[in-house]
Amino acid sequence: MTIEFPTDPKVICQTLYNTESTCSRCIGYCTFHKGFITRKQLKTKQCLQKNCNALIKNINHPFWIEREQKKEEIKLKKIEEKRIEEEKLSKFHLLTENQKKKNIHIHEKRFICLDLKTCKLTGKQKKDMKGVPGEVIQIGAVMLDEKLNYISQFSTFIKPIYGIVSKDTVDNFEYYKDRLEHADTFSKAFYKLYTWAGSNQDDVTTLCWSNSVYTQLWDEIFIKAKNHDEYREFLKTFVDIQNILDSSLTSKQQISFDTSLKYCHIKFDGLRDSALSYALNQARVFNKLMKHNKLTIDFNPLFKYTETDLSKHFYASQSHSSDFTSSFAAFMSKDLLEQFTKTTEPAETKPATEAVNKTPAYISKLFSCSKYGINVNTWLKFSTRMLFIRDVNYSKLAGTNN
Repeated sequence: MTIEFPTDPKVICQTLYNTESTCSRCIGYCTFHKGFITRKQLKTKQCLQKNCNALIKNINHPFWIEREQKKEEIKLKKIEEKRIEEEKLSKFHLLTENQKKKNIHIHEKRFICLDLKTCKLTGKQKKDMKGVPGEVIQIGAVMLDEKLNYISQFSTFIKPIYGIVSKDTVDNFEYYKDRLEHADTFSKAFYKLYTWAGSNQDDVTTLCWSNSVYTQLWDEIFIKAKNHDEYREFLKTFVDIQNILDSSLTSKQQISFDTSLKYCHIKFDGLRDSALSYALNQARVFNKLMKHNKLTIDFNPLFKYTETDLSKHFYASQSHSSDFTSSFAAFMSKDLLEQFTKTTEPAETKPATEAVNKTPAYISKLFSCSKYGINVNTWLKFSTRMLFIRDVNYSKLAGTNN
């Protein structure tokens, strides 16, 4: 039986039990009592319960749409809870082979784009940090799924132990002054990051701009959270996105982040003083790089070839071979070794004269090719391709002004 539900708001429907209700409140029709019913009647009258065979639903009504959505959410939640439980059991080998076959769950790949903000260290502070150039005061990160869709973001401020935040040690003192007053310690902040990234990190690739982010975190973990081996394990997921861009353009020099934005036709969005802003914009560059390279990017973990003075000391004291091996360098060619030891170039400064400021963006990018040793034809192909790849502004998706 098909029922045509009233759509005109001015119509008054004669409903069950001689009550009246506007048509917009009619969520169904009872074939037994031959009358329209409202949401309230469905819940209160015994003959109008949801299992009533005489009920014909008005499936276009928001009540039923919301109800189906809630059912789907509960179903997905139960599946996720079951997966987490089975994951815990599998660690203790308590799952049988039959149980595994019934519920095979393949983890989707996740990408985390991460950036740091640091304060400079001077004099005695440098001795306290054993030669580390700065101290982390903010960590910002954004998580993407396998299809590069936005999942969530992370941001935390860190109160420095050795460094002093002043106009001489940070670029924007006013921005950090109040935010760092009641901020977390490094160990607590990194624990929050580690928890946010998830207990299962086999499916995570963490992208940072240059290996300086990796070495900074490694050294601070060594100094401030030495006993947390799980933090060092998390660092094994780190990959240098700058190196991926250099490879795409066959650059002879490391390309600065600001230049990468120009090459990818991206305008920086957010606050320049925020690590989260840099992470969100870095995700935009990564999104375009992935689409440009058609998912053929080689993710080479930083821990395989990057080490610091503190990591050398750590692994020497452990009396076992190091993943950050200094011996590895002995087997590398001189040219290859130089590629790994180059320092990141600072961001390009604005031209000093007014005449240079008026230089067209295209000419400016063309001149930068010679600076980074990029073949002009290679850059033209890359730039043209990037122009037609849609930019995904993760800041807007995240609904944040950073």
